[in-house]
Amino acid sequence: MKIKKITLIQTDPPLPDYFTQAHVMPRHGFIIIGTILQNKGYDVKIYVENVQPPSWERILDSDVVCFYSVFAGLNRAFEWADKIRGKKKIPLIIGGTASSYYVTPVLEYFDYIVHGEGDETVVELLERLKADRDVDDLAGISIKRNGRIINNFDKKPVSCLDIIPDYTLIQGYQGVVAGRKSLINFIQFSRGCHFNCKFCVVREMFGPGYRTRSIDSTIADIKDKLKYSRSFLFVDNDFFGDREKTRQLLQRIVRERIKASFTAYATIHVAKDTSLLKLAKKAGVRMLVLGLESFDDRILKDFNKKQTSREMIESIKSIKKQGIEILGSFVVGSDNETKASIKDIIRQSNKYAFSHIVLFISTLNNTDRYAEHVPNSRILVRNIAYFNGCYVSVFPMNMKPTTLQKAVIDSYREFFSFRSLLSCFVRGQFKAFSCRCFYRKGTFPVLKHMEKYLSYLAKIEEGMYDENERLIEEKLPVFKDKPLKNI
Repeated sequence: MKIKKITLIQTDPPLPDYFTQAHVMPRHGFIIIGTILQNKGYDVKIYVENVQPPSWERILDSDVVCFYSVFAGLNRAFEWADKIRGKKKIPLIIGGTASSYYVTPVLEYFDYIVHGEGDETVVELLERLKADRDVDDLAGISIKRNGRIINNFDKKPVSCLDIIPDYTLIQGYQGVVAGRKSLINFIQFSRGCHFNCKFCVVREMFGPGYRTRSIDSTIADIKDKLKYSRSFLFVDNDFFGDREKTRQLLQRIVRERIKASFTAYATIHVAKDTSLLKLAKKAGVRMLVLGLESFDDRILKDFNKKQTSREMIESIKSIKKQGIEILGSFVVGSDNETKASIKDIIRQSNKYAFSHIVLFISTLNNTDRYAEHVPNSRILVRNIAYFNGCYVSVFPMNMKPTTLQKAVIDSYREFFSFRSLLSCFVRGQFKAFSCRCFYRKGTFPVLKHMEKYLSYLAKIEEGMYDENERLIEEKLPVFKDKPLKNI
């Protein structure tokens, strides 16, 4: 078949979340794939819905349309697939963690699912389609043949990470004005993670091990993106996973006098290397996003986190001592979660003047591919739009859904309260003060949606808990379908 024009669409979740309210955030991997396809000679255009709506003229002129969606935007991708199917019969491809989780329903709308890293898989898939060759044995995809689903999950990790993503492929991106939202450049120096936390799918998506990109390519990428913004986010799961390589990159940034502000994901273990933290600060690393998850050691053990609350606090002190700000990332709603453990998150976050926090409400459930976290019977909302980490979507074991949702709402209101802001200012934590003021504007609209959701939770939890707010499991409903339908 003829394949020349390829359109890529990143769908927008229908409900607001913590980050898209504040930032324009095209998905890094999706742009890399678009760039790779362009380098292979294809005519490529990328549409990110919150930047510029996809053009129907372009879609109908395309030979293939590829989609990327997070969990909460999956129904939106289904809507697009339905509309395209009604107007033109062309191959529809989708990637992203969400599609890998829900293979069976996704293949009702799409011809091909690309799992994990799509850099090489998409190219091979298109080449086979062009040559009218069979794709049933292609590693890294799922397809449906005569009513039977073929899952080829396993494949080798991508060998080359040195592609510099071309942002000019994103339609309307250069016209984005930093007003209500800010522009952040995404940079990737590595893929993979040395750890294996229970709630995280990094190993399934990137495979085992930890790989780094070349320093020359990373530096070239940073310089290329300076024309858009001087704010960068390293999207690596652990920017310091190979400390020697990271040290070399930071030294190069300093040597080449690149003036930019960097935020990076990290584990608490980097705090043991004071010289590396000092170098990071000198190179322009202003903030670290720490996967703390909880200050309760029982919960940390449940998550298979290789850290204790005492180690976390010592690391936080060391990082703050070097003048680097902290964004604390937490997962709440596990079976050992209590109101007290959530309150302790806010207490510690305020005590150590975190610049920002994110409380992700646990959502993972039994799926086609991944290990069971909670059974489908504990899913309390059938609309996947609520699976963005902001809404209670499973029945908690030791507190009512409304109790958990209110605890999250109250936590944010306390963290962003004028009292907490004033405390940061009085203690001379001016960067934390400034950062909280910025994210406060983006967080409060999300909280309003959470508050509206409470009425639904109150109805669904009625009769499901005893007087101690312990879940009565024998009352759980039985669902055979995945949580994709509307409420």
